[in-house]
Amino acid sequence: MIRTTRRCHFLAVLVAAALLGLSASPAEAKFVEVYGKAGLGGMTSSGTNDFLRLNRGAVFGAEVGVKLFFIDAFFDYFQFFTGDGAIGYFSQVMLGSGWSPQLGPIRLGIRGAVGYGFGGFQAGNAFNPQESVDTRGLVLQANVDLYYTFFKVIGVGVTGIIGYHYLMQGGGTGGASSQGAHFIGLGGLRVGLGF
Repeated sequence: MIRTTRRCHFLAVLVAAALLGLSASPAEAKFVEVYGKAGLGGMTSSGTNDFLRLNRGAVFGAEVGVKLFFIDAFFDYFQFFTGDGAIGYFSQVMLGSGWSPQLGPIRLGIRGAVGYGFGGFQAGNAFNPQESVDTRGLVLQANVDLYYTFFKVIGVGVTGIIGYHYLMQGGGTGGASSQGAHFIGLGGLRVGLGF
């Protein structure tokens, strides 16, 4: 009876290891990856008198980063615009950790990160309340990516970002911070090179 139980445990471990081996990807095996991605989409925020809420709408987003195993250091840039043109921008310097399994040509990415964000309203834009809205501070976020990859380095897909920002510097004069949850959805390209 004990031998049978041990054999069952041993077989269960072998099956689990085999499944992990099948789901492991070249991307997961990379020691270092340098990547970039860019896309178009939309952004909204839940804050009141909030910098990101004032810029909600269409967005162009770009990211460049370096991944060391499961640790990501990256820089994000978001340009917000309406039919009348650009209205504002927001950048983030972030450090995070994530998991990116590759299932055939499909790459799934899940990541959490924390960092410093800073932004501003576009110079010359009619809507420019920079004197009363804070634009710099702490950013927390979680990302989910889903990309279809070609040639193991180029991907086409979507990115969803759920985050929280607490901006307390940069122009606010009323003493109230600019804070709230923000949601960004982008569709675009990703290029990653690693070893």
